[in-house]
Parts: sequence; structure tokens; C-alpha cells
Amino acid sequence: MRSILLAALVFAPLPVRLAAQEKKSPETKTPSASELKEVGGRTAESWIKDISSKDPAKRTVAIQAIQQFPRSQALTALPALVAELKRHTAANAIDVSVRANGLHALGAILADDRDLDTKLEAEAISQITRFLKDTQVAVRFRAVHALSRIGKRARPALIELAPLLKETTAYEVRLAACHVIAQIGPDEGSAANPIVMGGLNGLVNDPSQQVRLSALQAMTVMGPSSDALQQTTIVKNLITVTQKEPDAAIKVWAHMAIMGMTNDVDDDHIVPIAKLAKTDDPLVRTQVLQALGSVGPKAKATFPTMMAALDDADPNVVGAAIWAMGRLERSAAGAVPRLELIVADAKSSDIIKKLARETLDSIQGKKK
Repeated sequence: MRSILLAALVFAPLPVRLAAQEKKSPETKTPSASELKEVGGRTAESWIKDISSKDPAKRTVAIQAIQQFPRSQALTALPALVAELKRHTAANAIDVSVRANGLHALGAILADDRDLDTKLEAEAISQITRFLKDTQVAVRFRAVHALSRIGKRARPALIELAPLLKETTAYEVRLAACHVIAQIGPDEGSAANPIVMGGLNGLVNDPSQQVRLSALQAMTVMGPSSDALQQTTIVKNLITVTQKEPDAAIKVWAHMAIMGMTNDVDDDHIVPIAKLAKTDDPLVRTQVLQALGSVGPKAKATFPTMMAALDDADPNVVGAAIWAMGRLERSAAGAVPRLELIVADAKSSDIIKKLARETLDSIQGKKK
């Protein structure tokens, strides 16, 4: 069964660093990607030939060069990239740099699903997936990262990500695996795979706060486990986290994970989350607002919390509050006058104004 929180959930702080966005990038005369015909004085066709060179340095440079071309040209390198990675075996290993850069290139090209040959796309995803078991942690990380660029279309790799939740060499691999699992989500109409859920549950006490947070977010998305006993065990574990965990952000997402796994949004979890909006840490306040917004209209009782956050000194908290109001839809109608003032205020940043306009549209039923 799909988690009730899946459609709305966001994972990291809103994709804005609002203060930083105020600075304008200087204009350059560098041609746009769509206009680029050559890199290093060579065409894409010329670079593609080097992907099969005997020299691993040439192969690596060629793979890096291809990614600088417009996508329509980079796409023509897909067969050569897949063929190069297919050559790798335990007995005939290709260079680590070639593997890592090749996986990065596949992720970049497959991030956009336009004009993709279905069979070639499936073969590319299959190649990326097999490198999740690579002997080199840098390559395993590149494989996970490539899958994160592909998103839901990487579903065939879901079960293969589970072992990486136990990666001991680098926390970044565990973190990235959690992100990808959350992006893929459960099969439509199906409960979550118990192997995946067991792996996520094992990260609730991870030494890395980022990993713990991402594991809880992934559990929120994945929803109920198909193993009833495991489901009960995980929920009990999460309840303990809400009671004993000192980290406020972790508490927020433990409450969210319980609601996601039980498909039950109630005040026993909404109220404690909203109370954490008064913490001194702006990152936690942002997480609180993201969580409440992810719940959607069922969190309408927390509208006053969102309104109060519009006066926050941190622009990211303000942005999160505006976004969360948009998720409440018509239940946030009381915010319309204030949002209109934000849009009209010359001191409001462009990003805040954009968020406010989008939220006004959502509240007024202009966007779904």
C-alpha cells in the first residue's frame, strides 16, 4: 500500500538558499550548452571514438568532455558508454576512473527521459545497478548517485540498494541509498519490501544524523511493510525515537515515518511536530514546516504555526512556511492578504515572491 505522504514529501531544505540567491552571477560570453559545437576543439563524434581507446586517461577525458555538450549530442554517446561499462568484469577490470566517470555520465544523460530508446535505457540502468556491488566505494557511490538522477525509472534497482544501507566504508553511500529509495518509492498498490524496510530501520541509530534523517524520510515515503511482524517492530522502534531522541529534526521525521507507515495522520504526531517550530535552530524550524506541508490539508490545524513563521528572521524558514501553506490549499485561505503583501513588497526576494505566487495559486485553486 502506498504511503499517504508520498506525493507531497520533500527531503532536504527547500531548494533555496535565499540569501545567496540575491547575488547575480556575472554575465559571460561563454556559449550556451545548446550552441556548443565543440569541446577542446573537437566534436562530440570525435570524443565518442575515444571512449573505446586503450588509454584509460583518454577514455576518462572523453567521458568528461561528452557531458559538456548539449544533451542531444551527449545522448549519442550512450551506446558507447554502456558498451565500455559492460566490458568490466572481475577478471578484466576497467580503470576505476573510467568506471566512476562513466556512471556519472550515464546518470547525467538519463536524468532527462526525452528521446530515450527504451531498450537502451533499460540496459544502461542495468549496468549502473550492477556497479552497486563494485569493489571500490567511489564507484559504488557513483552508481547510487547516477540512480538518484534517474529517479523512479530506476525501480528495477530498488532491491539492489538494500545492501548499501549497511555500507561501512562511507556514510555518503548509506545517505545516497536512502535518498534513491525514497525517490523510487513503493510499487503502486503494494506494501514496501521488508528487506528494504529492514535496512532503513537499521539506520535509525546510525552515527550520522544525516543518514538517520534520510532513513526516516525514506520510511515515510515507503509506507507499510509487507511483513506484518516487521511493521509492528519498526513502528514500536519509531515511537521510542519520538520519546527519547534528543535531536529535534530526527523527532520530526520519526513522527512522520510513523504516520507514513501506518497510513494514519493524527494529532498524536501532528501536534508534537508543530511544537518543535519554536526551536532555536532554523534548520529544524524548516524541517518542521516541510513535514507539516507534506501532510497537506490534514495538517490544517497547524496553519497558525505557518503564519507565525512568516515573521521568522531566517528566509529559508519563511520560504518553507509559504510552501507549506500551498500544500494546505484552500485551508490556508486566511494567508491570502499576507501573501499578496509579500508579492507586492519590493524588499521580498525574487524566490520568496515566486513561492508566494505559487502558493496563492494553490490556495485559490488555480493549480493542482
